[in-house]
Amino acid sequence: NLDAFDNHVKSYYKNFTPAEIQFYPYQNGYFVEFETDTLGEFYLISLKQDANAIQNINLLDFSAQKINDDVILDWKTTREINSKEFIIQYSFDAAVFIDVDTVPAGGFSSNTTLYNYLHELNATSGIYYYRIKIVDNNNKISYSLIDSVYFAPNVGVNQNGLVAAAYVAENDIVIEFKNKLQLPSVVSVYNSLGQLQFTRIMTLENGINPLGISDFLNWSNGAYYLRIQAKDQSYYSKLMKQKL
Repeated sequence: NLDAFDNHVKSYYKNFTPAEIQFYPYQNGYFVEFETDTLGEFYLISLKQDANAIQNINLLDFSAQKINDDVILDWKTTREINSKEFIIQYSFDAAVFIDVDTVPAGGFSSNTTLYNYLHELNATSGIYYYRIKIVDNNNKISYSLIDSVYFAPNVGVNQNGLVAAAYVAENDIVIEFKNKLQLPSVVSVYNSLGQLQFTRIMTLENGINPLGISDFLNWSNGAYYLRIQAKDQSYYSKLMKQKL
């Protein structure tokens, strides 16, 4: 499922027993096989604890929430041993994360400690994924679960009757467009780091509209985001370029 509009991570979880999961060695890792009764996105997280290991930092209840066009992050720890800092990270695709800022940790504590951080994002639309990178004084690293926030466009696709679908062709990106009014539009494509890869002003006609990206075959594989702005109408789409 490559639709960014319902690409939320913190929603539903199901626990599997070891007997329900099969691991097959492959190169430096494994294939994982299991049966599920629903379709969606899957993340495997081990809940096994080593009885002889000391959990240096117990981080709980990490959450990301919208406040106007910014994001407030809240988390708490119930124990900290030799903790150094928490690094705030965010992402456009829940795969490549960018450091935002650093919050000093408590060091040593056996009590509940509350933390929060305001990310002044000034967002207008899209989904943003957040996690906490946990670092102790020995530079040992662990991570929180991922949470996400969704900012709806000020003027959405449905409200304006704009019907568009974007997809990756063999050597280009193609927009299938249906609208009574053909207006000059600004079409922009961003990579997963939010960097502009391509932009073009064009009048989208009803039907198939190739963007004509001359070097598209040389683009890296991975996630991209397309935005169409036509007067007071907007359209957003997540695209995935894969090796053919």
